[in-house]
Amino acid sequence: MLCSLHSLVQAQDTVRTDILLLKPKPYKNTIVAELGGPGGIYAFSYERALYTCPPRFQLFGQIGGSVMPSYNGVYPIVYLMAKASYQVYNGHYAELGAGYMMEELVVDRLFDEKASLLHSLRAGAVATRFGYRYQKFNRPWSYRAAFTPFYLLEGIDSGGPKLKHFAPWGGISIGYSF
Repeated sequence: MLCSLHSLVQAQDTVRTDILLLKPKPYKNTIVAELGGPGGIYAFSYERALYTCPPRFQLFGQIGGSVMPSYNGVYPIVYLMAKASYQVYNGHYAELGAGYMMEELVVDRLFDEKASLLHSLRAGAVATRFGYRYQKFNRPWSYRAAFTPFYLLEGIDSGGPKLKHFAPWGGISIGYSF
């Protein structure tokens, strides 16, 4: 009788431990390496979970960049993006995002004392993301594929920025959350 009581208590402890192991880990930071995407041919970025509404919705802020070859050397590309993620099914997420991509011209103008901020931002692009992310429950690795078109801005006039042209683009990436 005493042995069966001991085994019952031991079984209950095991069940409690298993339930505690299923508790989601609070991954808030992600480092991403991307081929294609809003950074051009390749990009590295940092992403932070700003708001989480368990179990399905998350809102992220992302900053990333790359260095692209040019006829006169290299030039940096930096982008800022806000993204929303919705878990459609176990580990499968739909992602939607929008942001701003700055090229060398924008970065140079930001540090020019004579140029206004609005004048500086006119050489950039509006970046968007329509994508898919796969990340297993309580696992740090994520895999993404996305359609990431951007809209190049022509300049600023009295009516505000005008779209110069639409550039369809896409990308795949791998990320590590911590």
